[in-house]
Amino acid sequence: MQFTQTKMEETLEFYRQLFGSFLAGAVAVVIYIRMDQMIVVFVLLAFVASRFCVKSLVEKTNAKRDEQNKKDALHQNYLRIFLRKEYAAEGRILGCLPFFVKRDQDSFSQKAEQTKQWNRRIFPIAFGREIGSDFLFIDCLMIAYLGYCFFWKKTIGLDDFAALLNGTHIILYALSVLFEQMAGRAGEYAGYIDGFFDFCEQNGEVSNDKNQESMAADSRTISEISMEHVDFGYGEKKVLQDICFQMKKGEKIALVGDSGAGKTTFIKVLLGLGKKDSGAVLADGAAISTKAEWEECRKHFTVLFAGNLLYAASLAENVALSENADKSRAADALCESGLYRKGTSVPVEKQVLREFCEDGFLFSEGQKQKIALARACYYNTEFLIADEAAASLDPFAEDAFNKTLLQGHPDQGVLVISHRLSVTALTDRIYVMEHGRITECGSHQELLARKGRYWQMWEKQRRGYA
Repeated sequence: MQFTQTKMEETLEFYRQLFGSFLAGAVAVVIYIRMDQMIVVFVLLAFVASRFCVKSLVEKTNAKRDEQNKKDALHQNYLRIFLRKEYAAEGRILGCLPFFVKRDQDSFSQKAEQTKQWNRRIFPIAFGREIGSDFLFIDCLMIAYLGYCFFWKKTIGLDDFAALLNGTHIILYALSVLFEQMAGRAGEYAGYIDGFFDFCEQNGEVSNDKNQESMAADSRTISEISMEHVDFGYGEKKVLQDICFQMKKGEKIALVGDSGAGKTTFIKVLLGLGKKDSGAVLADGAAISTKAEWEECRKHFTVLFAGNLLYAASLAENVALSENADKSRAADALCESGLYRKGTSVPVEKQVLREFCEDGFLFSEGQKQKIALARACYYNTEFLIADEAAASLDPFAEDAFNKTLLQGHPDQGVLVISHRLSVTALTDRIYVMEHGRITECGSHQELLARKGRYWQMWEKQRRGYA
């Protein structure tokens, strides 16, 4: 918001200066034509001479601006990791923030070094412009001409001398603003105006991140995660009520329910991203309460969110979310996820985002989901949570995705959240959530036999939502 406000103020100030320069210059030119047309000639000569230097300066400035925009875009790409909600959640759970902090610092250092090099290149041109045009034509020849008019021709007085010299600078500045800044910056500021009104129509949300030292779990393992009588709400609104849940290593669990039932909030509370009102979350029977305990617990989880996030890094680094990515291991994970066939060459060193690399990838949403699955395959933590992780895949790709998810690592505990119930039939146990409560729990066959809410959802999908 502060950035937008600053740019808006700069935009208004720019157009105010533009109008003021035009008005002042026009008035000065009219007065000079009436008094002495030679003064206007000196100004025009100074401006034309200046333009030769300015043309080269503008060309180099535009080239520098293009390079700088790429650096700025890269910096903003990393910056959003610390500002946007979806990146904050993934960063806190996966513990990859130190990697991106270093990348952001590197991009900022490159930007600073680029600015130094650019300043060294344009200084001689800018110096020549000031000396060759303003100093020669205005401060030397113009003053000499006014002195001639004052001392020899006696056509102007001392007050006219001062006023004409000052007015000359006004005209030259007005021409500079109109022909240089207007062409180079008006379009830029017009874009900020459009962006400001677009911004006013949206609501933003900023999330705070917590740093973690390592994504890889240490020697300590967790064999069971559970929730006992957990309540959670926003103010007086209860979102989760009396939640009891259990998942052991190797178990494949499904959590289903209508939109708004509280499934995503359930994940946040399970991973300590939301402060519960009552109850307890336990790891191997021990309650998790402190910040250090939550950070340690999250090291044993990998989460695949519905939104598939890619970063300005290589393919291997996008899988490992680390600068020290094991390329061979990343390639194996990408093959296991189905993005590449086993035995084929995987371009793990290639940059992912094309906006920062001309030969970068253009991944579809389905391919992005496979990269997310590759992250889970790469680390193979004790527990995996998949929140609508296959939503963008076609039926055949979804089937392969689910088999990798549920059968690829037998010792891994997996919690699947999905509106597509075809995957729930492959799990060991299903939890049904309604209005923030767990209303049913059992295997696929057990819940169908009860003919409760799960049976209704299954029948609805089996009949094609008829």
